[in-house]
Amino acid sequence: MSAAVGASADAQDGAGGALTLTEAIVRTLARNPELQAGGYTLLSADAFIDQAGLAPPLVAGGEVENFAGTGALSGVQSTETTLRLSRVIELGGKLDARVLAADEARALAAVEQQALRLDVLAEVARRFVLVVADQEQLALARRATELAERTLDLTGERVAVGRAPVTEQNRAQIALARARINEEHAEHQLKSSRLSLSILWGATRPAYALASGALYTLSSMPKFPKLIANLEKNPDLASFVTIGRLNEARLRLAETQRTPDVQFSGGVRRLEQFDDQAFVFSLSVPLGMNQQAAPEIAAASADYARVEFDAQAKRLELRALLFGIYQELLHARTQAETFREEVLPQAEENLRQTEEGFRVGRYSFLELTVAQAELLDIEREAIQAAQDYHNYIIEIERLTGGAVTE
Repeated sequence: MSAAVGASADAQDGAGGALTLTEAIVRTLARNPELQAGGYTLLSADAFIDQAGLAPPLVAGGEVENFAGTGALSGVQSTETTLRLSRVIELGGKLDARVLAADEARALAAVEQQALRLDVLAEVARRFVLVVADQEQLALARRATELAERTLDLTGERVAVGRAPVTEQNRAQIALARARINEEHAEHQLKSSRLSLSILWGATRPAYALASGALYTLSSMPKFPKLIANLEKNPDLASFVTIGRLNEARLRLAETQRTPDVQFSGGVRRLEQFDDQAFVFSLSVPLGMNQQAAPEIAAASADYARVEFDAQAKRLELRALLFGIYQELLHARTQAETFREEVLPQAEENLRQTEEGFRVGRYSFLELTVAQAELLDIEREAIQAAQDYHNYIIEIERLTGGAVTE
């Protein structure tokens, strides 16, 4: 979120009263279900690393032969019973390669969790800005109601002295009813946005009275060349480095499959016919492993080679996206500053003069309501422009992986 709103938010404690952005972030980091689930994802990745470091297990087995047959092999007098232990000895560095691949998979999971964390924090900032903007919209709706009430009073005075028809007073009453409906709608919108924010930390009932933020204080404009330089910090782009290492590790693991493993087996055999025992031993090695491993190596090589191009495509996409958002940011700032510093004072003065003229009969009811509507529209657009500015800053910070304003 932009530094301007954040700086103001830091000034107050939000416990049961004004909610600060800092407090909203702290609560979200502590209780957000998505982030909490992410912690278990890393624990799972740790378990896979442990599993990857295990050598093939020692296998115990046994077999019974030459019993319950026919003739000399009937009964159990010719039975041969064998008990043996066997183990596969991995060769070619399979265990180290497997652990390396698990390590890199865990590193990728950590990068994804960091990206998720940034996404969630950006969402906190966006929803916080929405609450602040909705508070301004509600204040504006209340002002519209006050203007409508004042217009009804002025109209009543004109009707009482016979300077305006009763229909003019009726129109003023209709305008007041509409203003009160709009105010009620603004209250409902604010309730929804407040809940939408608090739901990020699992609270189904907002425990704050208002969100404390300076909507109209715009942070300084970041420089576009600096943003381009920071684009490499984008979590999605940064993850390609880790994906590259992971695919390289998987390629190395695939290549180890060329080397055949050796299986040893040894045990003791009991021969009932001779009432003797003897040791047994066997060794087996699979053949043709180069051919067996070739498809997996080819697939892993392709995955490894394509990462660079995927990163390049993502980089170009992000650059275009950043440029577009930056243009919208420039426009939002111009719009917000022009409305607040130039247009709004003119509209206020215009309404003041129109009201005075309406009192003395120089302006009509229509001219008065047009002046009021113009002022309210400009204030509404000023709120939207400031909200857009903060949201564009948030999106740029999300794209560049950190704060862009001082």
